Amino acid sequence: CCCRSQNENESKLSRCDRGCSCLIAQGDRCYLWLLLVMWLLFVVFVMCAAADTMHLRPYSPKDQCALQKLCAQVYDGNDYLPAMAPVYAADPSCSLMGLHSDSKLVAIANLRRISTSIAWLEAVRTDVDCRGHGLATHLTEAMRALAQSENRQLWSCTVTSNKPMLRVFEKCHLNHRFEIRLLEWATLQSLPGWRADQEQIDAQPLIEALGLRERVGYVAQGAIDAWHPVRSTQELQEAWSFVGSPAAQAELMPFTYKVLSAEQLQHSMQEGHVMRLDGSPGPALFALVNDPSIASLSSQMVCCVCTSSEQGLAAALWKASALHPHPFCLAYDGVMPLRDDCFSAGLPVSND
Repeated sequence: CCCRSQNENESKLSRCDRGCSCLIAQGDRCYLWLLLVMWLLFVVFVMCAAADTMHLRPYSPKDQCALQKLCAQVYDGNDYLPAMAPVYAADPSCSLMGLHSDSKLVAIANLRRISTSIAWLEAVRTDVDCRGHGLATHLTEAMRALAQSENRQLWSCTVTSNKPMLRVFEKCHLNHRFEIRLLEWATLQSLPGWRADQEQIDAQPLIEALGLRERVGYVAQGAIDAWHPVRSTQELQEAWSFVGSPAAQAELMPFTYKVLSAEQLQHSMQEGHVMRLDGSPGPALFALVNDPSIASLSSQMVCCVCTSSEQGLAAALWKASALHPHPFCLAYDGVMPLRDDCFSAGLPVSND
């Protein structure tokens, strides 16, 4: 190719010796190339300028109005994040970070240090008018870099219907570890006395409210005195290894759209609300923990269960109802098959 190019140039020079018309044509081509280069430089400049206007910074109270607009369409206008943002911002274990384009808040997420080795990504929100531009991916990568700078692994969770966030996880190389099963919020809200505006109505505990007493079984009921409180981190680690469910193998407890932090577990142990069952129908492990982000129900208590046994789950709920004879939500390992004849088949488990 070079030879051809050089030959073409030589013929042009020989023609140029014959007159100036060829010089003018060659000059036009140079001028067009110059315009093209200038246009490309302009495009690069504009892209760099746009990139410079996108910056990440911690949430501050002056962002509250923008955050409310950002979350206005989330959960049908009942997003917990605007109310929880000041709490996250004041929590030293959290980094609530906002992504800004010029001066506009276009995305936000919280990074929670749940242990010395794990950081949890939660509350990822993006502006509906800016979706499809990689904001969630940019934010997730930034949070992963922050976690790695502290020698922590980044963990997160989302519902199965959130396909865009699942694609973000794939792009950021977050691998699937286990599932958390929760109950349908609409069903819980429909139970008498369970909705947030029905606190004056007497509410039954979960098993009675759902009519599941007969499904619990005599073995699970009879194990109520076989449960033992977990009072130290060492005992908790022993219980996890004994249970052996996917969450337990990772030394984590399922929670509402997340996992429990070490601080939450420590507080629950101090309250005597972390219990283990080693024998039949276990093994099983549960913790009763308050979740302040729950705003639609009259109770913010959650029963978090690790078990690989159907009857272990039934026994855990039976014991938890004895410890806390009031409404509570449920979060448990998604490792048990849903069969018509099993205890969990009577639970209004969310399909998402």
